[in-house]
Amino acid sequence: MNASNDFKTNTPIHFTATLLVAIAALTVIALSCALTITTPAPQVAHAASLASGTEGLLKQTALHLSKMQGGESIGGFPGFEPPDDEKYKQRIKNKNYSARDVNDWVKEINNFLKQIIKKNPRMTLEEILTKQGLTAKQIEEFTFALKDTELAARGMARYGVDYARAQALRELLIELGVSLW
Repeated sequence: MNASNDFKTNTPIHFTATLLVAIAALTVIALSCALTITTPAPQVAHAASLASGTEGLLKQTALHLSKMQGGESIGGFPGFEPPDDEKYKQRIKNKNYSARDVNDWVKEINNFLKQIIKKNPRMTLEEILTKQGLTAKQIEEFTFALKDTELAARGMARYGVDYARAQALRELLIELGVSLW
C-alpha cells in the first residue's frame, strides 16, 4: 500500500469522526444555552431566601388591599373575588365600603405585615417583594396600594375607622422602608 491510498481510505473515517464530535459539542453547547435561557435562576434564588410562609402572607395582604382597590389585582397577585353575593360584589366594585369594612381589612393587613416583618427581619418591603420575584412595576403597584390604604384609613377616621389601627399601618410601612406620601 502506498501513502496516497492510506490517505484516501482513512480520510472519510477521520472526517466523519471529527464531524460527529463537532456536532456533539455543538449540541451540548446549544442545550446548555437553552437551559440557561429558560431557567429563571434569579427568581429561584430570590424566592429561596425568603422565610417560609412569606409568600402566603404577601398573597393575603394583596387580597385585602384588593378589596380597597375595587377588587383589582395587586402587584401580580390575583384580585379579590367576592362570594356569590351581588350586593357585596357591588360594594367592592364601587368602593362603597363601610368604616367597619376598612377597620377589618386594615386589622388583617397589619397582622400580615407584622408576620412578614417577624419572618424577614431587617428587610425592606421592596427587598421582600423583589425576592418574591415581583417586577419593579408590580412592586410599585403593591406599595402604592399599601400607601393608598393607609391614607384612606386615616382619612376615614372621622367616619369610624380606628385611627390607632391606621397609625399602626403607617408605622409598619415606615418599618418596612416604604416612603409615605
